Amino acid sequence: MEEEELGNDLVDTVTSAFPDYERLSFIANESIMFRHKCLTDWAEESKFPKIDGDLSIDELEQYNIDFITKSDSIMTNLSYARASFELAKLQYSRNLNATKAIILEERRAAGARAPGAEVLEGMARTRIMDDYAAYKLAEMILEFWKTMYDKLRLIDNRLTGMNILRNVESKYAVHS
Repeated sequence: MEEEELGNDLVDTVTSAFPDYERLSFIANESIMFRHKCLTDWAEESKFPKIDGDLSIDELEQYNIDFITKSDSIMTNLSYARASFELAKLQYSRNLNATKAIILEERRAAGARAPGAEVLEGMARTRIMDDYAAYKLAEMILEFWKTMYDKLRLIDNRLTGMNILRNVESKYAVHS
């Protein structure tokens, strides 16, 4: 009976959390902007059409051109996202350390004992929550573009195989 109750508790927890998840998902995909577009728009703009196994050489060539254009956009945005992430990480780290020093000085001036490392970190993070949020946001956007890059690599592998296959087919079709 305990397993059933545990299962019901888990279902209740997941069910009650779903509206929050849905709201946060909407914010992440529709409201957070990167270079003047939301992530949903970037995903749509970076989408590749399905590859039909019966593409002609001309259609495959057009797909390759589209791939090159989208690859450039994805790689450029990945670079921008990495740079933004590194800057946000640097700012957060610098401000976190400065805030820890301020807290320690305040405690020393008040004659209070210094807090433990974890407590000090939490106190400092609370004071610079905007920097922490910017850092985590930059990390999220970087992960988005890393995923887009991984997708690009998968398509590139399949496209390379199709290009080889079509070239071999066309070579033998000419000689037959």
